[in-house]
Amino acid sequence: MLYNKATGDNFDFTGIFMKKLYDLIEKCFDISGWKNLALRIYNIESRFCYSDFEKSAKLCRDELEKSGAKDVEMRKLKADGKKIYGDFIMPSAWDWESAKLEIFEPEQLKGKILADTKLHPFHIANRCGEIQETIFDVIDIKHMSKYKTCTNFLVFCGNIHPRECREQIEKTGATGIISCFSKAPEVKDGIFWVNGWVKNSGWYHTAEDRKMVCFSITPEQGQFLQKLLDSGPVKVKTFVKSRTYNGYIYSITGIIPGKSKKEICLLAHMYEPMITDNATGVSGLIEICRIINQLINEKKFYPDTGIRFLFSMERYGMMEFFERKHNVVYAFNVDGIADDIVKTGQMFVKFYGSPFTIPFFGDWLFEELLSECFPYPWKKQRPVYEDDTFVSDSSINIPSGYFISHPGKLHHNSYLEKTVNWELGKKILVSIATYFCILSSKSLREKYLQVFESSLKEEFYSYLSKLPGIAEQIQDSGIKKRIFYVAEYLQRKYLSIAVFGNKPDTNVIAEIDEIAKKYSEKIPNTSTEENLSREDKKARNIVITWRKPCFIFSLSGIEHKERIHPPEQFHSLVNRVDGKKDLYEIYNEIDFEKEYFGESRLKEFEKKQLTEYVLYLAGHNYLKIKYRTILTKQQIKSELEKLGIRRTDKIIVHSSLSSMGYVKGGAKAVCEALMELVGKDGIVMMPSFNHGTIFENNPEAYFSPLETPTINGAIPDTFWRMKNVYRSLHPTHSFAVWGKNAKDFVRNHHRVLTMGKGSPLHLLEQYGGKIVLIDAFHSNTFHHVVEMTNNVPCLGKRTEQYPVKLPSGKIVYCRTWGWRDGICEITDKAAYLDYMIKHNLLKKGKIGNASVFVIDMKTCRTVIEKFLSGSIKGYPGCKKCNIKPRKVLQTVESDWDDVNESVKPDSTAFTGEYEPL
Repeated sequence: MLYNKATGDNFDFTGIFMKKLYDLIEKCFDISGWKNLALRIYNIESRFCYSDFEKSAKLCRDELEKSGAKDVEMRKLKADGKKIYGDFIMPSAWDWESAKLEIFEPEQLKGKILADTKLHPFHIANRCGEIQETIFDVIDIKHMSKYKTCTNFLVFCGNIHPRECREQIEKTGATGIISCFSKAPEVKDGIFWVNGWVKNSGWYHTAEDRKMVCFSITPEQGQFLQKLLDSGPVKVKTFVKSRTYNGYIYSITGIIPGKSKKEICLLAHMYEPMITDNATGVSGLIEICRIINQLINEKKFYPDTGIRFLFSMERYGMMEFFERKHNVVYAFNVDGIADDIVKTGQMFVKFYGSPFTIPFFGDWLFEELLSECFPYPWKKQRPVYEDDTFVSDSSINIPSGYFISHPGKLHHNSYLEKTVNWELGKKILVSIATYFCILSSKSLREKYLQVFESSLKEEFYSYLSKLPGIAEQIQDSGIKKRIFYVAEYLQRKYLSIAVFGNKPDTNVIAEIDEIAKKYSEKIPNTSTEENLSREDKKARNIVITWRKPCFIFSLSGIEHKERIHPPEQFHSLVNRVDGKKDLYEIYNEIDFEKEYFGESRLKEFEKKQLTEYVLYLAGHNYLKIKYRTILTKQQIKSELEKLGIRRTDKIIVHSSLSSMGYVKGGAKAVCEALMELVGKDGIVMMPSFNHGTIFENNPEAYFSPLETPTINGAIPDTFWRMKNVYRSLHPTHSFAVWGKNAKDFVRNHHRVLTMGKGSPLHLLEQYGGKIVLIDAFHSNTFHHVVEMTNNVPCLGKRTEQYPVKLPSGKIVYCRTWGWRDGICEITDKAAYLDYMIKHNLLKKGKIGNASVFVIDMKTCRTVIEKFLSGSIKGYPGCKKCNIKPRKVLQTVESDWDDVNESVKPDSTAFTGEYEPL
């Protein structure tokens, strides 16, 4: 406990005294000693050479011992690109001597320096490969596709991070990359330190990664180089003297012992070449160790819980410590503590408490301390498994905190040398030291039990006050789930005091239960079953039953070429795995948490990425999954038969495979079910569109009916590749058809309007076709047939032209429609479909988890034409609509003769014979 040495009185540990403790620690703080040690560490590590790291490690070890830490240890860890700690593949050691990049041609600029490590070490990327003095051609990444091979070329990637384009460049055989990437391009002379620039093995290169050259130049030099490349050929002369080898990094740890074996741990990474990232952090913790030991020696402080200090390589070295037996029950990451919040544009310091999945009462204590003592603006952020707070992963299960004056867009920028704010850094360190003094003392924690109780209630009431706004945004019945989820989170946060030997008050827990119950009773019950998106339905069918017990990072258990970097929210997902919850429930929990911190909910593309990544990891034994719904081909046929699909039927099918559930045999089984159901005398048609996306930013693109995939989903993309399925010759909206006289449906598509008379889908209508929508209610392409055959003015008649590759290999040009430059409330938003549902003009059913509509084309046309003519109240129809066809680079004058309903004789488009294969 703490007492006043001058009076002998015990301190009254209120908010007022918290400030006194803070002031006492600040008075002890030796800012000169902290600064000098930080500069010494920085001067050793600023070149980022592994051969220097032993020296900096020994310096930190010696200084930690001098500060009074006990049992100080320096551990030697392999850095060979192979050694694995947890799921972290240790990178190979790397040193460099010198490197230079200068213009060789144009002749008048020969010798102009673009990069030189004598000017700044950031001019070469971390683990840049070695190369003898060589002259290279430089090519712009935008024109890289023009070259069959880029061997002996350097590729200028502009302001693209090398990590994002490395794989693409590597495939070309290029020697290396020239980058002017910067998050702050307005800082013209700032050089970005290219650190983690591989994407499939964690942050750093492993022994399996190809060694490439990578130079980092200033945004100003990047603009200069871009202008040169735009005006003609450019050659550069370059060399890099570097080596990659089997070496070592070092971890340093020591402890201020407590009465119990339990420890709270202060983490600070080493071995990065910025003074604020993280020489100031390491030096700061050594100063904290000195101060606490001074208080102990002066008999002003007695810790019950040990305080451990750990310095190592960020994440990688830390993992080695935590996979060994240890007694750490809480960790706090100290990194980026002295970047000036004004100069970096951040304007406040960020506090990341322990993640929702492992809540910790100490967050309330630290927030109270900041409110009482910290003189700079700060904000609470949504906790993430960031940097060394990865220890909160369920495989390690240590709650954590992180207080950082984040450099923002100046992260890893050479300009950071000019943003150091020593006074801010001192205040952050004093705050952390004060926090750890209280946290490590049972008697002092007990004085704050009422603060924890009041914080629990205050935070819950604050959340409840925000719920009306959240309810307006989501418009569903998930509010009750949110209430109880947040209540349980806050209760667990309060109960975490038991880990430190303090007894929680069960009455407080009961009170929160009662508040949650009363508030939820005010909310009506509604169902959102029919409002689930495709991704939600897919997620609802997948349960992760097991996860590999490690922080999933380098994917060491997966072959190198098959490793895929995880999506942003992955660790938030995997830390909610309990063997029972499906992915939909987990996505809801992530949304609840994001809302709690004022962030937007997961978007559909994010859910899609996460679900795909889960399936990927399940295929590589990092996860195990089970499906709630498993469908067979026969079940699919049976459900469609109930909806009236019979032999000889002619059907157009729009579908979502993932919405059904898990289908045995996958997309192929669905296609076979449809074929078997209608039989050889029937017709199965599916969209096989690319919607023109293949032509975006790719002047060399072409459509091929034998090669080009569709973006309409897994089932259509499987269907067009199957035996006896034929595809129409259309650059953007090709159809695929199987069944009786299938070729006749697609043979002339290139000669008519995209969705007009004679188009595949119009022909299907003539044969009494039916529409089958399997969880694809806004994808009914037939409504466009109704539009075009009614001459709507918003769709261009063959007003765009694109290259198409014939089965013979010849490239020709074919026409497509000009898509409308606006949204149609009738068809694009499927208002007519709502009308048909309301008036029972379609059949509804289910296939697994997917809702299914079956619609008669004749009935569908009748309804849509009523809307188009303005006969439906609230929809004035086409006559009062001002939307016209869009104009794009490929827009041309229409070649369609409305009178003769045929292509004009002078058309530049291909209208010859086409025999589908």
